[in-house]
Amino acid sequence: MPVQGDGAAERIAATIRLASERQDCDVLLLTRGGGSLEDLQAFNEEIVARAIVDCAVPLVSGIGHETDVTIADFAADLRAPTPTAAAELATPDRQEWSRATRLLAARLERALRQRLSERRQRLRPLVARLERLQPRRRLHDHAQRLDELDQRLRQALNNRLGRERLRLVGLRTRLRTQAPTARLRSARQQLRALALRQNATLRQCFQTARQHLQNLSGALHALSPLATLRRGYAIVRRYPDGTIVRRADPLQIGDPVEALLGSGRLRCAITAIDVENRAPSSAVGTDPEEP
Repeated sequence: MPVQGDGAAERIAATIRLASERQDCDVLLLTRGGGSLEDLQAFNEEIVARAIVDCAVPLVSGIGHETDVTIADFAADLRAPTPTAAAELATPDRQEWSRATRLLAARLERALRQRLSERRQRLRPLVARLERLQPRRRLHDHAQRLDELDQRLRQALNNRLGRERLRLVGLRTRLRTQAPTARLRSARQQLRALALRQNATLRQCFQTARQHLQNLSGALHALSPLATLRRGYAIVRRYPDGTIVRRADPLQIGDPVEALLGSGRLRCAITAIDVENRAPSSAVGTDPEEP
């Protein structure tokens, strides 16, 4: 794979993406030897930096000499000053790991022993207290008490059932002697008589209410302004707001008015006004338009 020159950045990025997809290794090393700034330019390209960031495998960069720094070093999970140092960082010392493992095992063993010792110290007084309480004897006493209560409960239930049976027999006897069938027959007859009385009372109330309504309707019809209009009178209103005209002086000649008759209405125009209640000098003109 070329690491410098035209197309080197694309090839490096493609190789990183391929290693990320396959994940055949635990760690990925991105290294090359030293060179000029132009020789290391491929590791400063954006496409390489994005491929490093998106890589699913941990990546260690070791590009150029210790003084050489590229964008790939900042994007990598870990930077090494040289390719050799990158390899050393990716492969820790076996002896160091073994020593650290032994130290951790010794610490774990000491912690377990101390925990067991603390548990034993807490368990001793609990065991002594349990022996003093003698739970087996207490369980035996409770079992005997439970048997006694069970027997008493059964006896109480049997006595209660006996009393209820006797009470039920007495109730059945009383029910037979009182003959509820005859009482029900008499109640039905009373109910029919009450229903007939109720129907008669309702018919009388309806007749009285109907007569009262007819009287009120007649009185209302006699007082209705429509009846007055049918006798030849008229109601004059301003047009078009509908204000009733009670006096002549507020009107002006030419004002439109509307006259409500017993049947229909007339739209008129004022041609003369007589405020002294004398006969008008000329008739009121009518509007030929019918509403």
